[in-house]
Amino acid sequence: MLSEMSAGGVVYSWHGSTPMILMIRDRFGRWTFPKGLIEKGESPEEAAVREICEETGVCGTVERYLGDVTYVYTSDNGLVRKTVRYFLVRSSHQEPSALLSEIAEARWVAPDDARCLNGYDDNREMLEMALSAILDRD
Repeated sequence: MLSEMSAGGVVYSWHGSTPMILMIRDRFGRWTFPKGLIEKGESPEEAAVREICEETGVCGTVERYLGDVTYVYTSDNGLVRKTVRYFLVRSSHQEPSALLSEIAEARWVAPDDARCLNGYDDNREMLEMALSAILDRD
């Protein structure tokens, strides 16, 4: 089985007194968090910030490591075990612009909407850890 390592982030910004979460609709039509492959010579933190900015036009700063999500998918080359290292990323409230060659849409959503939209069970824990960190600190 092949393996891949990616990095991404649960990106947040403040809209008044409400934290907003950046979500993307992927090529499968599911809502998730921006992420992508780690390039050679790049740290997971650098990859997360780069991928978020490339996919959504939103730039930010890594605040902390949240955890890893591992799953298996089928590619043209067979089964791939993919591990995604997620970080909590703070951003100013920039308007997202989706890189349509990679994702279908990007938008800021309120925490309850993020919980409802989230299309992958594996990401629920990342979202809850991020919201806990955001709300406990700010």
